[in-house]
Amino acid sequence: MGHQLSNELKLPVVFPFKGPPYFPFVSWASRTPDIIASTMGPSIHRYYGLWMSYRLALFLRQDQVEQQSENTGILDFGCITCETQHCLNTCPVNTYTSNGFDRKSCFNYLDQNAVSECRTGGCLARRACTIGQNY
Repeated sequence: MGHQLSNELKLPVVFPFKGPPYFPFVSWASRTPDIIASTMGPSIHRYYGLWMSYRLALFLRQDQVEQQSENTGILDFGCITCETQHCLNTCPVNTYTSNGFDRKSCFNYLDQNAVSECRTGGCLARRACTIGQNY
């Protein structure tokens, strides 16, 4: 799809999984007012919550870009306004700590629990986020 869209619009395309060089998709996304870092670590979107990912980027010419300011830091959504933050205490192995995401604990748990709800239905912490649950 990315190449087809790129060809139709006659714009260069890059993907986050091809490189080097690897392009800074997370950094690019953080410049928009609808995406911020979540308490869990991944980016969170104002409407889609944690149910989004970066699949490709199209490079526009400067004359095609409407000038926008950087994210102003005025955050009226996401973890800042969440009163419960269930995402942080839903994980069965407490992989979200003050030191960040404990990937090793998560992967070990998944390896040892093939029929766990996390493995069959997706990350419980991600599913606990109240934003974007319809997606």
